Amino acid sequence: MGPPIVMRLTTRGDQDLATLVRQGLPDRGMPPTAIADAELAALLKFLRTIERAPESAPLVRARVQTTDGRTLEGQVLDETLEKWASDVDLTWRGHVLGWRSAYEPRARGWHIRSYSPSTRAAVPPRDRRIQFRNRYLMMAANDTPAGLARDLPRILAYEVLALGHVLLRERHLLRGYVEARRLLPRARRRRELIDRKLRESGRGRCEVPFGLEPTP
Repeated sequence: MGPPIVMRLTTRGDQDLATLVRQGLPDRGMPPTAIADAELAALLKFLRTIERAPESAPLVRARVQTTDGRTLEGQVLDETLEKWASDVDLTWRGHVLGWRSAYEPRARGWHIRSYSPSTRAAVPPRDRRIQFRNRYLMMAANDTPAGLARDLPRILAYEVLALGHVLLRERHLLRGYVEARRLLPRARRRRELIDRKLRESGRGRCEVPFGLEPTP
């Protein structure tokens, strides 16, 4: 759940939250959301179950429980990534550690997006920079030399296009490369912790297909 929503849970009534969900916060990069009344009521009920950690002020966190207790340095989500791509990082890590997913047709989830290509111009430059750098941090923490070599042609093609975009359209993203380099040691530390968990479990690393493509 995005910070614009979580930060307002304790100060807004249900009607205010419903208005916030539907109207969004365009200046914070959160677009309006079209949602049926029944779905909105269920979403509000879920929002009221979120518990903010008392030590989190002024940061926004929610307590997260996992069925198997697997964490890295006491974290389920990598807090270095802040608010962008931590869910993708968790999915990637889970696949590497051998987690499996199951489809439950009765399950219900909500994703209030605070970013999309159509709202990119409204997203603050710092947030765009964080999103830009986090891709490198995820790769450093989860990818393997073999996987990198396998996907290198596609990765290089993407990086050339990304660099061209940065130079021509969003030069402020150049700082993203610097920030990624500064945070690289911690990403490598997380990779070491993942490898340690694999050794302790006696399992090998599960290779992830390019782009997390589903396999038959």
